[in-house]
Amino acid sequence: LDTELHISSVNSLRSLRAAAIEMFHSLFESLFASYEDDVRKARIFCFASADGDELFMCVSPGDIVSEALADVGEYCLQLDTEALGELGIKLSDPDVVPAYVKFDQFQKTQGLLRLHERPEAEGVFSVLRKVDRVRLLYDQITDYLNLAGFERLGLITHSYPVHDIVVVKRLMSDWGRLRLVTSLTQPIDDIRDYFGEKIAFYFLFVETLGRAELLLLVFALITMAFQVALSETDFADLPQVLYSCVLIMWFMCFAKYWRRKQAIYSNMWGMEFMDNDEIKEPVNPRFQGRLSPSPLDESKLVLRPDKRKRFFGAIVSVAVQASFMALIITAVSLNQYYAAVSDARGNTTAFQLAAVLLTVQIKVFDYLWTMVATTLTDLEQKVTLQAYDQSKARKIFMMKFVNTFYSFFYIAFFEQVLDPKGCAQGGGCKSLLKTNLYIVYLTYITFGVLDVVLPVATFKVRVWMEARAMRKTGKVPVSLSLLEEQAKMNVYDGDECTADYLQIALPMYFFVLFSMVSPLFIVGLATVALATQLRADAWKLLVAYRRAFPFPSDGIGIWDDIVTFLEFLGVAVNVLLMLNQLDFVRLLVLCPIFQEEARQRPMIMKSLSFFVLLAAFILFRMLLNMYVSDEPAELKLRKAQQELQRVRLFQQQTAEDKASIELRAIGTNQACKTAEAARPLLPGDPMFEEPMV
Repeated sequence: LDTELHISSVNSLRSLRAAAIEMFHSLFESLFASYEDDVRKARIFCFASADGDELFMCVSPGDIVSEALADVGEYCLQLDTEALGELGIKLSDPDVVPAYVKFDQFQKTQGLLRLHERPEAEGVFSVLRKVDRVRLLYDQITDYLNLAGFERLGLITHSYPVHDIVVVKRLMSDWGRLRLVTSLTQPIDDIRDYFGEKIAFYFLFVETLGRAELLLLVFALITMAFQVALSETDFADLPQVLYSCVLIMWFMCFAKYWRRKQAIYSNMWGMEFMDNDEIKEPVNPRFQGRLSPSPLDESKLVLRPDKRKRFFGAIVSVAVQASFMALIITAVSLNQYYAAVSDARGNTTAFQLAAVLLTVQIKVFDYLWTMVATTLTDLEQKVTLQAYDQSKARKIFMMKFVNTFYSFFYIAFFEQVLDPKGCAQGGGCKSLLKTNLYIVYLTYITFGVLDVVLPVATFKVRVWMEARAMRKTGKVPVSLSLLEEQAKMNVYDGDECTADYLQIALPMYFFVLFSMVSPLFIVGLATVALATQLRADAWKLLVAYRRAFPFPSDGIGIWDDIVTFLEFLGVAVNVLLMLNQLDFVRLLVLCPIFQEEARQRPMIMKSLSFFVLLAAFILFRMLLNMYVSDEPAELKLRKAQQELQRVRLFQQQTAEDKASIELRAIGTNQACKTAEAARPLLPGDPMFEEPMV
């Protein structure tokens, strides 16, 4: 594609914006003019905003343009199930998943690719989905123009894929309605086709966790029943011990099941080969690097970070995180200290007020850290938007984890030693822990409602403020079209995605670490909250936010590490809770010898029990990993089938280049002319060489 852009000298911001408009328009015109035979004409549609302050440029590439870009970019598309026979492959499995291959027009001509029905045209099919077109067009634009730079200079305000009203209505009916809260079923493939794999994997994780929580809820109900039945016996604490053991193994099994499911869907959606194409990842708009020769091809200039700045940013990031963590620990310790002092002075609600204040404190520190984390991640010089979002999400989670759970660790494991009077004044450490859990957990989940309300409220306020400004200038407000209305919606960016994950991950940490204190309440509340969160997130993505960029992803990214971390932390915390918060001596009633030892040497017996139980659960995890692979056997077979499909496709595509082979034979009793013409190889013959020995 040859694109020629002429920029004359400009002497005002107005002229510069006009030049930017012409640059974008000429880029799209020249791109689409290269494919005039497109039967579905590519379109460029421009209109002014209702208040006349903005220009909207809507671009829709047609089939031939998109397919040409896919061909150049070696974009991966899926083979059709019916086409496997054309490759000489027979598979009777109805759930077969055809391979993803680099697009070539030959594949479309031969009918080898899977077809997708266009949402806006029933009965019309294409080899490309809309998310594919969005990615391909973004890649083409950024070959010539730096979108992030234009936004940073204020020459363009937004660039985003628009909502498709037909798909939105269908997804709203099947997925986004709050009346579906009692069901965890989702049209996960439709979500992936509309929002991309990154968002689809989030909802797949939520659904998988929700189904697993239902199983745990059943055992929590059984635990509650046994607690009531055994409350007046020496075995009163036994149901909680059994619950903790089941909880630890349940979460390990859930983590294993999720990793296997994630691997299956990653293969099903072709994400294993997402790095094999030439399509660029979206650039971090906050990154301000410099153009340098690419390490892969020095004839090309690419944005690269400054190594010194990156190293400096990493050092500063670690130092600030450590300092902020110390600040949080100090603040939470002061919260508990003043609660104990107030209670000693006769304030009977001191600990309840401290728990509420702790929740507010958590939110304030969370807000401050979000701003600090943004600055620290900027210093780390992350080039791509995905890398930036993942790095920032890791920082936010680490600090939120300390901010949220430090007080519970302090009450559960340290307050009895450091401040026994504080525990006694609160009705005992176990009672104090339960009170704090109830108040903080309930308040934290309630705050999740704001995640749904705020995007809608801010969107409506923006529309109202624009109409108010038009009235002040004597203009008559008009109804906004869907295209213009989306510019007023919030952006679903990395911060919003992180916030959604946190609304799932932190309650998950709550019930895995501390639900032993009150199994039915905490697990039941977590199950209800998760089911509600799933439908609320679906609704707000369809109604309150602009359509998110369809990022490809092979899983949930850093949140996999956070699940793995919880596997180990859950073992340690639950074992410590069993030993510290329950009557350890009474638990050994069936072993009189150990019970007597526990009375005489409690610290030694508790320490021994801790390491024995810790080793037992770690051994369980090792055996689980040893005998249950993260990659199911059927997935390994599927990958082998897909590799064969790629080989057969390559053979078929290159068949025209093969040499023409002819095999001849002679009939019975016919002389072999080749054999008769052969003579011994003797000295003097050009092919004769003297022996070496």
